[in-house]
Amino acid sequence: MIGLRGVIAGLLVRGTVLATNAAAACQRLQAQLRAGEVADNIEHLEPYGLTAHALKGAEVVTASIGGDASHQVVLIVSDRRHRPANLTAGEVCLYDNNGQRVHLTSSGVVIEASSISLGGTAGTAPVARVGDTVPRPADDQAWITAVNTSLADVKANEPAIQAPLPTPPVIVPTIATGSSVTESQ
Repeated sequence: MIGLRGVIAGLLVRGTVLATNAAAACQRLQAQLRAGEVADNIEHLEPYGLTAHALKGAEVVTASIGGDASHQVVLIVSDRRHRPANLTAGEVCLYDNNGQRVHLTSSGVVIEASSISLGGTAGTAPVARVGDTVPRPADDQAWITAVNTSLADVKANEPAIQAPLPTPPVIVPTIATGSSVTESQ
């Protein structure tokens, strides 16, 4: 007979992930628990709106529902191998094992990724970054060339007339396929 102390000690157990089934409606894990015990098909209860595919070797904390070790759930998965360190008080960071991050700092949001795309089921639209080259739209370039040609004609034919420069268009650069994002020049 297990005493009260044994029951309480068995309610929460630490372990490591051996395998993940992310295809199920509720993600299921296989975990190595204490003394070589392997628990299969444990439900991983995740917060609404956030999910992650746990890596082999990540740490878990399981709870035995109603004190029943045959009915365990994973409460949390953590992976210290990839966790960003040295955040300041109040900061939040979403991260993965590839070094990608969305870091909410006290001065703004910092996104670190090799590429960023916006879009949904209709496809993706690349996002430009400061320093990337973005070509001017062809119709804007044609307009600028036409204005410069017209001004040159006016000045050549009427040297005494000082033609005012027209207001240039507002240029919103677009990203060509395969290019990265930048700010307008």
